[in-house]
Amino acid sequence: MQEFVRLARPEVYRTYAAGGELFGWVVRQFSGGTRPSPWLAHARGARYEPAGDPPAALAAAGSALAAAGPIDSFGCADLLPAPGGGRLVLEVGTDGLTSQVDRDLGLPDLEREVRRRVAEAYWAGGGEPPWGRGA
Repeated sequence: MQEFVRLARPEVYRTYAAGGELFGWVVRQFSGGTRPSPWLAHARGARYEPAGDPPAALAAAGSALAAAGPIDSFGCADLLPAPGGGRLVLEVGTDGLTSQVDRDLGLPDLEREVRRRVAEAYWAGGGEPPWGRGA
């Protein structure tokens, strides 16, 4: 079970991993004119924006991605602002047979980088899908 963390300003930070490297530090939040919701889903109107320089919390994101497995193929880690500062790793995601990491970011440069890095990781793995064989 996952604890609900209420935020005064709902926002989720995300970094991506492919081929063993972290890249792309963004924040998903509601822009002006969009009614905020504690559920920061893209389908509810949350949008991605560049989040500036990545924080030291990326080490925790990298550890979570390594523990879950997708750091060498492709995945993402979502982080929340922690009470008292810093970030908490909320979840790790990857592509699967019936779902995939959101690529409709509204950030064309990052969208291209995600596609490029996923392709490079795929071919470096001998053409094995990011979710592994026999999944």
